[in-house]
Amino acid sequence: MLKLTIVTPKGTSFSGDVDYVVVDGNAGQMGILENHVPTIVPVKEGFLKKVVKEEEYYFYLSGAILELSHNIITVIAQEASSGDTLELAKKEFEEIRLQEKRENRRKLIDFTKMEKDLAKSIKEMKAGSL
Repeated sequence: MLKLTIVTPKGTSFSGDVDYVVVDGNAGQMGILENHVPTIVPVKEGFLKKVVKEEEYYFYLSGAILELSHNIITVIAQEASSGDTLELAKKEFEEIRLQEKRENRRKLIDFTKMEKDLAKSIKEMKAGSL
């Protein structure tokens, strides 16, 4: 058995035992079985498939690095979404990205409004001191 942990800035996405893992790294796909040689795999954007008792489950990763040593796999990712299939995991990932874009757009609008209000206040203060 392998121990797999997937961590993002939002917390732990998964932690548990797996039979094996397939990761879609920057240099292609790689299978990881028990007693695999220690390795580090960068994942710009791709998937990780975990298999437990022949049941597959997928994680879609972005900005990740996988490290394997002594049957312990640690994945640190900027973003990770999960699903029963690769398509579902990727769909959830895209929904999260869309939601983040909307939130960033809202924050930008709020920031722009604050800048305008600040400039107006400074102008009024200068006019009042004359």
